[in-house]
Amino acid sequence: MKKLLGIVVLGLLLSGNAYTKIITLDCSDAHAAWEKKEIKIDTSSKVIKDTSIWSDDWMENATPKISSKISVLEHKLIYFDGKYAKGERFFVYQGEARKQELEINLNNKTVVSIFTYGNNNPEPWPAEQCK
Repeated sequence: MKKLLGIVVLGLLLSGNAYTKIITLDCSDAHAAWEKKEIKIDTSSKVIKDTSIWSDDWMENATPKISSKISVLEHKLIYFDGKYAKGERFFVYQGEARKQELEINLNNKTVVSIFTYGNNNPEPWPAEQCK
């Protein structure tokens, strides 16, 4: 009986990541600002990681100036059903509390960023087309 219980417990421990998905979207061509842009959805850790490598031209002319060539933003995965994913992150910029949401359509591989500033009015940015 103890052996059977041990096998069942061990089986449950080892099968925990059976439904884990890591989905990667390449959004590098969506805007001239990026040399490379990648969005990775990890359903196991419930994180959406948005990694950007800025182009040298964009960094030179950006206002305000960009201090780092590589940007990594982590969003908490709040919804995922295989076709759509949604993530959010909260941050403070120049003393103002802000929120960014990512709405990802996995069917047509588009990503929409929605920023909510201090006035609580959400402002969607144009959709990024990814591969």
